[in-house]
Amino acid sequence: MTTIRTEAGVPGTGVRPEWLQVIHTANDIATEAGQPPVFGKPTSQGRWWAGGFAEEYPDARMILPDPEHGRAHEEGALLVSKTDRGDRVLRQAAEGLGIPYQPTRSNDMGPAMEHRLSWEGQAEQYPPAGEPGIGYFAGDAGFAQPVDCLLWRDETGALRGILNHYPVDMPPWEQAGNLTVLVQPGWRRRASPPRCWTRRCGAGR
Repeated sequence: MTTIRTEAGVPGTGVRPEWLQVIHTANDIATEAGQPPVFGKPTSQGRWWAGGFAEEYPDARMILPDPEHGRAHEEGALLVSKTDRGDRVLRQAAEGLGIPYQPTRSNDMGPAMEHRLSWEGQAEQYPPAGEPGIGYFAGDAGFAQPVDCLLWRDETGALRGILNHYPVDMPPWEQAGNLTVLVQPGWRRRASPPRCWTRRCGAGR
């Protein structure tokens, strides 16, 4: 996987934003190879869970600044490959433009990602309190369909367990049909998530 962090544009200079240069160069590289453009018509668009506005393409993702949704203009844009073709074309585009890029593997995890995948990092994505029992929550991860989330709360309404079902591929981590189950530390042997979790998600049919 390749990640390109582009510099923020300067309004009024007449210079194209760096991310725009990258997508035009990437499309030129693909066209010259007789392939469809990497950045053609988006398959989906919407708010990105970590801040910004995301456009999804079959081979890549672009995350644009959106100050109203947690990504300031000064942070620039992110372009991330999702397939081998996207990885190859983005690297060529970055090298041709002299823009730094970051090659990463799907199992590379820094402190930020480790926190994101921990109980605390997952739980903070949901309302901290709600009705006791099991409730459904549609998790917007920036893909064509939301993540199906079943939230398990104790008798006080505090979140104790999470089941996520991924209805479509969500690269680089999840494939369609995957399930993840998290239970708050300290509750893992005090109670078992109800068996109806998988039935509520439609899994195991």
